Formats: sequence, C-alpha cells, structure tokens
Amino acid sequence: MQKHFPKVKWEFPDTYSESVCFRVFNTQLGLAHGHQYRPGGATKWWSGQAHGDLAVARADVLCTGHLHHFAMQATGNDKLWIQAPALDGGSAWFQNVSGEGGRAGLLIFGIDADGVRLDMLDIL
Repeated sequence: MQKHFPKVKWEFPDTYSESVCFRVFNTQLGLAHGHQYRPGGATKWWSGQAHGDLAVARADVLCTGHLHHFAMQATGNDKLWIQAPALDGGSAWFQNVSGEGGRAGLLIFGIDADGVRLDMLDIL
C-alpha cells in the first residue's frame, strides 16, 4: 500500500485503546467510534478522557461516529465535537427502539494551518 500512496500516513490507536489522536497542521484531531457513550454524552465522555490521560484528551477536534446522524457542538476551551452521519443512514433496531432514524451521509471537512475549515463542511 505504501508504495502506491507514499504521502499517506496511517495512524493506529495504542493496543487496547478505542480512540486515536494525531496532528493535522496545527490541529490535534481525535477520532473515536462513539459506542463508548450514550446519546447526548459525547462531550462529557471526551472531557473525562483527560482523567485517564487517554489519546483524545489532547484533541482540539473530536470526530465520532456510531450515532448515525450529523451533529456538531463547540465545547470547552475552543474545542469542537463533530458527529459524522453513517453511510447506511441507521439501523432498523435503533429506529424500532427510539422511533428515530438517520439520513445516510458522508461528512467532509477540512483542516488547514488556520484550523478547522467549517466553510468546507459538507454532508453528501
């Protein structure tokens, strides 16, 4: 793979870790699946990561999945949580137990030397 895409750098979480954080320009980008917290609990879970000195504790931006819908919230000292929609739009199980479904989508946003480019945010 590396010979075909020599500029691509792969980032992996530590063993037994369920999140990863890495630098994109001057921004620390954290990624987590999102099954670690209940709906509405992302930012509380994220702030709690500092107690265990876990990977996303140092993130400026946390991008999560799992909840099947788009959401975004500014939090803490200039931090941003972005919940990505799912490509499949949800599950029958979740819709049956909650009454809610999700619209399928692909989240796109940019990060440059000035930080997160919300003008580039798009959901396809």
